[in-house]
Amino acid sequence: MNRPPEPTEQLPTTPYPRAALAACAAPPVAALLIGPLARTFDVFAIELPNGAVLPMGYVVFLVVLFPLFMPPDVRHLASLVSAGLLAPLAVVWLLWSAPVGVYLLPVVGLSLIAWAVDHPGLLGRTQHAVAPGDG
Repeated sequence: MNRPPEPTEQLPTTPYPRAALAACAAPPVAALLIGPLARTFDVFAIELPNGAVLPMGYVVFLVVLFPLFMPPDVRHLASLVSAGLLAPLAVVWLLWSAPVGVYLLPVVGLSLIAWAVDHPGLLGRTQHAVAPGDG
């Protein structure tokens, strides 16, 4: 049996993957540095059904860390989702407890910057795959 050859095309990626990866790593690092200052790791907590208490700071940290677990071609979208989930949380915390919300806003901003740096189509920085024979 003859199988068709595997496609050699690659998905468009950013020309600077290290910069994009550094941008995606910036929000979790900022969350870890800001967390103790704002006491976000223990100031709000959710009581789980089994009686355990989960500090909200760890939930925020996992949401911020989410883009790093995604493949490079969707990392920009994951950064936008992360920022979209954190922005309402930061606004609510800003209205409820001003210091915590103020400390979370830079993390939201860094998530948006990560999305902008990692977006393959922003500012025309895409690498297009060339089909055989189009050379």
